[in-house]
Amino acid sequence: MQDTWHPTEHWKIELGVRSNYYSSGKYLRFFPRGMIEYKPTSYLQFQGAMGIYQQFISLSETNSISGLNIWQSTSKGVASMSGKQYLLGIKAEPLNTFSFDVESYYRNMLHLFELNPMIPDYLISIYFSLVKDMSVKSFFSV
Repeated sequence: MQDTWHPTEHWKIELGVRSNYYSSGKYLRFFPRGMIEYKPTSYLQFQGAMGIYQQFISLSETNSISGLNIWQSTSKGVASMSGKQYLLGIKAEPLNTFSFDVESYYRNMLHLFELNPMIPDYLISIYFSLVKDMSVKSFFSV
């Protein structure tokens, strides 16, 4: 749900709320979003925005030889990932054939899912037991 308000011809404000429902954990959450824009001329505008985001499922990637990637989901007692994002930007279109946008943002993240890097990759040991060539074995040895 979102609404746009123009207090003057140079200012624009957008406020909204996003909702997420995750059926596995029966989570229903609402997250605010906001954007303010100042347009002093027809070819220049300044923007600022803020939003709160939440994700109930996450891909954890590994750098192991097996390439084991695991999808993890929020469950009872495990908080979902969340974060706040802030954005500042300038948009300009000095010519009809040329425009540019510059944006900068800051994001904080909470409750990230991480795999324990100390868990051994068992596929490496299986690979070594199958491979007899010592040059390949020494190349992959840790």
